[in-house]
Amino acid sequence: MLKIFSVLLALLISSSDLFGENPEISKKLLYAQKIDKQNEKLGESIDPEIRLKLIKQMNIDAENIRLYSGFEFLESKIESDSVKFFYRAYADVSYYSEEQIKEVKEFLFKERVFFCKVKNFRKYLFLLNPKFEYIVVDKLNKPFIDFKINKETCRGEEPFGRDRALKERDVRKLIKQLN
Repeated sequence: MLKIFSVLLALLISSSDLFGENPEISKKLLYAQKIDKQNEKLGESIDPEIRLKLIKQMNIDAENIRLYSGFEFLESKIESDSVKFFYRAYADVSYYSEEQIKEVKEFLFKERVFFCKVKNFRKYLFLLNPKFEYIVVDKLNKPFIDFKINKETCRGEEPFGRDRALKERDVRKLIKQLN
């Protein structure tokens, strides 16, 4: 199941171009938010140490994700429930204006929010409550771009299709996969 998660993260297509976005809250989004709350409640019952192990397993699958073609993956770090991904840009930040940096950051954030629409990513995000942070430094190690994605980022995104809430047996299967 986590392998499917890593494959889905590899897709970097813009969902807003494929599917029109409706500013009104749809029935599909209301249903998804109901499922999200159920997954959150179930996640609260997971032992913090086991939850951290599950987040680490998610991280291993996500390390091979390419953020952008102009960035090189350096490393990832896990600090409690926060997963930080470090990338290096092949450029010097001093060559770009603040407006250009803002445009790139918005583009990357929009692409990352795409995964909030993917059912498997979404249900594990609300179950485990990890916080993903993407940090990009330039070739001189100066901070270039930094943005975060968490369940609050995804709460207002309408998912693809409908899903069901996770059950305790689903969590037991995940925990069993750890061993």
